[in-house]
Amino acid sequence: MSATREEVYEAIDSEREYQEGLWDEVPRTTDEFALYVNEYASRLQAHCTDPRVRERTGESELDFFRKVGAICVAAMEQHGAPKRREPRACYAEVMEHNL
Repeated sequence: MSATREEVYEAIDSEREYQEGLWDEVPRTTDEFALYVNEYASRLQAHCTDPRVRERTGESELDFFRKVGAICVAAMEQHGAPKRREPRACYAEVMEHNL
């Protein structure tokens, strides 16, 4: 089953509305948002690799994708949303030189 981009954005927006009802008004740092993304990505991975987790949560993998996407949206709402641009160097090359 697929979804249009509009449907995807509606799903993410519904998650953001839910998150806003849970979270306090205190701004979060980009580091905090990165930790949230990592935590929910880890939950997604556990959900995908361990059937017991899937049975206990009653959620689908797509629920976790929606949550992670909405957390990323929240980060950009607070810290800016830069448009895609051409990188000056290939990320893999930069990382190779830094190792």
